[in-house]
Amino acid sequence: MVDHTKMRNVRGMKTLYQITHAGAGRERVGYGNMVTLHVTAMLQETEKVFWNTRTSGQRAFRYKAGYGGVVKGWDNGAMGMKVGETRVLLIPPDEGYGKKGFGAWGVPPSSTLVYTLECVAIEKGAMPTAPTTQLKGLPAMIMIGIALMAMFFLTPMGHEIILYSETHVKAIVMWVLLLATPVGVFIWWGQMIMEQRRFRKQLKDR
Repeated sequence: MVDHTKMRNVRGMKTLYQITHAGAGRERVGYGNMVTLHVTAMLQETEKVFWNTRTSGQRAFRYKAGYGGVVKGWDNGAMGMKVGETRVLLIPPDEGYGKKGFGAWGVPPSSTLVYTLECVAIEKGAMPTAPTTQLKGLPAMIMIGIALMAMFFLTPMGHEIILYSETHVKAIVMWVLLLATPVGVFIWWGQMIMEQRRFRKQLKDR
């Protein structure tokens, strides 16, 4: 049985884990990785094994980490594993199959689960980090856009573009585009240059 005294909480969760065999290498299971594991899953109350990938006809299980393709306790509890590492997870009902259980595999409602995971392989997926992590780069992109915009409008051409903007509406739209993406600088630069040329032509024709 699981020795609770040697187990630690998975970060931010009720699920507990214990590393029973250390892995090797630098690669670790992370969000978006394709992970191949050998899995032994049993009910804590009865010690009944309801899934074992090492039994005849079975093979190591492959899934995309962090995408909810497996129960929550497992998905989060496997994060950080190295190839060759073995972990035991103690998963409470609300991070397992919940109040409904999983009748097809003989898991009763509100069951505490014990998973033994052995990491066989880690492959880089399409998204190495979670979307919430990727969004952290958004403020930096906005700051870059603001900096480029400020540098541009300090130039003589920038002053002329502001002066020759025909309406307040265009000026507002220009600022919104520039804040949204640095590419907006070049889009509006081209448009305002054309407007400036038309304005100069009108002055010559008078």
